[in-house]
Amino acid sequence: MFTGYSAAIASACSYGAGALVAQKIVADYSSPVVGSAFSLLFGVTIVATLFGRQAFQNRYLVSRKSLLFLVGTGTSSAIGVVFYFLALDYGPVVLVAPIVGAYPLVTIAMSHVFLRNLEKVTLRMVLGASIVVAGIAIITLGRG
Repeated sequence: MFTGYSAAIASACSYGAGALVAQKIVADYSSPVVGSAFSLLFGVTIVATLFGRQAFQNRYLVSRKSLLFLVGTGTSSAIGVVFYFLALDYGPVVLVAPIVGAYPLVTIAMSHVFLRNLEKVTLRMVLGASIVVAGIAIITLGRG
C-alpha cells in the first residue's frame, strides 16, 4: 500500500511540475500543438526506455481485444494532452490545472454508465467528487 501512495504522490508532483513547464512552453516558446507533440514524443521515449524490454517480453499476454482498449486509452490520453496544452495557451496554469485535475468526475460518470458490472459508484465517491467540484469553483471564482 505504501508503494501505491508513493507512486500517487510522485505522479502528482510530476504532473504539477509538468503543468508549470507546459505553461512556460506555450507562453514563450512554441504553439500548443507543437508543445503537446514533443511532450508525447518524450513521454513515449522515456516509457520505452524504462519499460520497453518488459513490454516486449510480455507482448504475448496482450489479446486482440485488449489491444483495442489500449489503443483507445492511448488515443484518449493523447487528445487530453493536446487539449491541456491548448487550455494553457488560453488560460493561467492556476486555473487550468485544477479543472484538468477534475478528470475523476468524468471517470466516475463514465464508469457508472459503462462499467456497471465492474465498478460500483458509491455515495462516498459522489461526495468526494462534489468536494472536488466545490474546490474548483472556489479557485475559479476566487482568482480575482
